[in-house]
Amino acid sequence: MSRASTVQAVLLVVLVLVSAAVSPVAAASTGEPAASRSTAGGTLSVPNLDGDAGANATWNRSQVLDELDRWANETGVANESWWNATRLLDSLEALHDAGNWTHEEFEAWANETVHELTNRTIEEWHNETHHSNRTLFDPTVIEDALDRLERAIDDLFDEDDEDDRAFGFPHVTPYLPDNYLRPDEEATLRVQVVNDGASPVIIDGDDEGGLFTPTVTTNGLDLERLVTSARNVEVQVLETPGVPIEVRTGVVPLGWLDQGQVGEAPVRVSVDEDAAPGFYELDVVVAYEAIDAVDEEGRIMAAREEVVTFALVVEITEDARFRVLDPGADLQIGASGVVSFVVENVGFDVARDATVVVTSESSDLTFTGANRDGRFVGTLEPGQTERVTFRVDAGEQAIPDTYAFRGSVTYTNRDGDVVESTAFSVPVRPDPEQRFAVSDLNSTLRVDYEDGVVRGVVTNLGPRNVSDAVVRLTVNSETIVPTETTYAVGSLAASQNATFEFPVEVRDTAEPGPRQVDFTVEYRDTEDDRRQSDDLPATVTVGDRREEFTVESTAASVTVGRTGNVVVVVTNNRDDPVRNVNARLFATDPLSAEDDSAFVEAIAPGERVELLFSVSASGSSQLKRYPVTVDLLFEEPDGETKLSDTFQVGVTVTERSERGFSLPPWALYLLALLLVIGMVVLVWRGLRRRAAADRKRREETPALGDGGLPEGDDDGPDLPRGGRTPGGDDD
Repeated sequence: MSRASTVQAVLLVVLVLVSAAVSPVAAASTGEPAASRSTAGGTLSVPNLDGDAGANATWNRSQVLDELDRWANETGVANESWWNATRLLDSLEALHDAGNWTHEEFEAWANETVHELTNRTIEEWHNETHHSNRTLFDPTVIEDALDRLERAIDDLFDEDDEDDRAFGFPHVTPYLPDNYLRPDEEATLRVQVVNDGASPVIIDGDDEGGLFTPTVTTNGLDLERLVTSARNVEVQVLETPGVPIEVRTGVVPLGWLDQGQVGEAPVRVSVDEDAAPGFYELDVVVAYEAIDAVDEEGRIMAAREEVVTFALVVEITEDARFRVLDPGADLQIGASGVVSFVVENVGFDVARDATVVVTSESSDLTFTGANRDGRFVGTLEPGQTERVTFRVDAGEQAIPDTYAFRGSVTYTNRDGDVVESTAFSVPVRPDPEQRFAVSDLNSTLRVDYEDGVVRGVVTNLGPRNVSDAVVRLTVNSETIVPTETTYAVGSLAASQNATFEFPVEVRDTAEPGPRQVDFTVEYRDTEDDRRQSDDLPATVTVGDRREEFTVESTAASVTVGRTGNVVVVVTNNRDDPVRNVNARLFATDPLSAEDDSAFVEAIAPGERVELLFSVSASGSSQLKRYPVTVDLLFEEPDGETKLSDTFQVGVTVTERSERGFSLPPWALYLLALLLVIGMVVLVWRGLRRRAAADRKRREETPALGDGGLPEGDDDGPDLPRGGRTPGGDDD
């Protein structure tokens, strides 16, 4: 590249430095983008130079100086202390003398570049922002820029090659799109930084200073991006003495910002509770690196590191402000409850048509299925309070820890605008889930036993009292069937316990061993809602098969052909007593039950009682052991009458003992009958004789007046005695 081409490119750097020197200083007071807020307006016109001079035309120094002064006066730059038209003219003249630009080329480039950067005046910006009295300009800024320019020119003039070169001037400016804060607020200031540097110029070293626009170097590097991007951009907001704002965030890195790109640095700040409304300035430091010139190979020809301080303006408003007092929660995991708190207006403005809105940040706590709810509280004067209550559901997955509800107040301010207050936090801590425990579990279950029971103790572990508590038993088995599955225990205070008992039937197909059962407790909570506890697993043991009673015979022998007593011993194997026991004995031929019933008032668990029955053995009985059956009809402790299983006992038929002559039983019966008949005959005959004697005696005695004894004669004639009566019978 020729020396002339190099100097032509530096001209762009000069004018950009002039514009950039204005914009950062202005932005230091505003916090607004330099390109849009602080650049001046007007157009820099290049005077008509003598066309005959051609490519080697010389400058008309007075005309150019007049033009610069005119532009400076129009834009207001001439009134600033750093403006030095002569010094700037010297730099431009030196560049012109070393170059071969024509008037048309210079004017076209100048109008295109400078006009874009000077579309508004500094004075207009001052008047709009009301900061004209506080704007300070530092003349050393432009002086330092010109010094760097002179050094760069010297360095570039030493180069003598034909390379293509790209020139640019990256420049960043911070601003705040939203700069409103409220007293006693923790907020995020979103500082936006824009790279508002000038467009690049790429000069072809082989074309005698001509302009061209290649996009990449021979190595594939993007020339435009190299000379227009701000690198390693970092932003930091500093605390300012006397400003009631505490900065909570340090350095925020933004990385690489291309031309026109906007980066955002979130900065957390905290405003003092007693901060007075008004405007405040916060210093913002922006540091970045820039490459101003590279060759076609991407080699850096000019680079710099910038650390610039800007003053951003924030406003603390007089809005209503709110705080939370006396937060409380009557809430338990796995149940519904209420959360309430007092909201107080601690601001300077009246909040009209105020609505308190709370949002749950966790799905564990919801407002009847939603994560947001609101309450209308009307007008809140400064210092006025209002309590609000929300119904909240605490899920099963919640934990007994402190949750935070995010709250705010939407209201109408004094200007009639509907605004939302600064967010506040409401602490919510649910109580642990209601818990129960089952202890002292025992059972009388055994195979083929219908009257087993499962007993235990249920304890309310809290943290709250419950009412209408019911213990429920669940057994997942087809061979173990609870007769009742619920047991009411009523109200249980925290730490209180109660006993329960379930009747359980065990089928004959069951196997002995341990079994898993589950208990649950259904209850009403303090809100009178019906709730159910988690499953309370437990283990019960099913014992081996065992008869309710043991029935055996002790003295159980009968002589053949005779009747004897049989003693049966009954043992109560149950776990509870039985009452009103009626025993029946049943015998089959050749045995018969002469006395087949026995009664016992009560048999305690494990008690043995003897029952006496009368059994006969026929004469045709074999001398062996015969079975008889016994069953028991009894009454359980609850008053239910049950019939036991049938038990078999043995009765032995023994041989009769021989003592001399003996008749068979039928002979004895016959003799007895004959004896009775004989006695009846003897009695009858005696009665007949007596009757006959009386009749004969009457017949032999003479009647009075018919040969009888004379009257008065006591003694009659002697009559024969013992003879036959005339006409009498022989018998």
